[in-house]
Amino acid sequence: MAATEQGLYRTSDYGDHWEQIESRSTQNVVFSRELPDTAYVTHYYGKHLFRSNNTRAVLPTWGNMLTDHLIHIDHIKFASHNPETVYIASNDEMLGVMLTDNNFDTLLSYNEGLSDLDILTMTVDQNESDSILVGTAYGGFVSNDGAKHWKPITQLPLAAIKQIAIPTLSGDNKTKATYAVVDGVGIKKFMD
Repeated sequence: MAATEQGLYRTSDYGDHWEQIESRSTQNVVFSRELPDTAYVTHYYGKHLFRSNNTRAVLPTWGNMLTDHLIHIDHIKFASHNPETVYIASNDEMLGVMLTDNNFDTLLSYNEGLSDLDILTMTVDQNESDSILVGTAYGGFVSNDGAKHWKPITQLPLAAIKQIAIPTLSGDNKTKATYAVVDGVGIKKFMD
């Protein structure tokens, strides 16, 4: 699936042909690794978050997950250890990182130690069950306890971190290199 300003599109032939399955302008689409038919979609300007449990259906059905919360969502990530745990983040400087583990009945904010709430990127480490990294306008931060507490990534400069990537480890590869796209620097490799 692909999220665009013209709507949500799906392909079944690795991108040779696309069909539109949602006409509203969409910003993000994220799938669960453990639940392949489950996806979340945010609409542009991020005020709505929708979930579908039947993304392979001819016309997937979507339920609005944030009927009681009017917040801007820029990033959605599934926890690597539990497909019902979902992290969301915003570059709205008042929200930071939030999580739910009960289908959005509650939405909890965890920002202890996170000195900049302007979240530009968020990555969940698929190698470590509770490790999450965020990039902000003023550096990178890591949480090793499921977003409850944060500490600065000292190997990164105090600059805008546009993206963070963590390769999935396999076999005997025990070295965990992490990469960040740093404003004014380029791509920087660092160890977490």
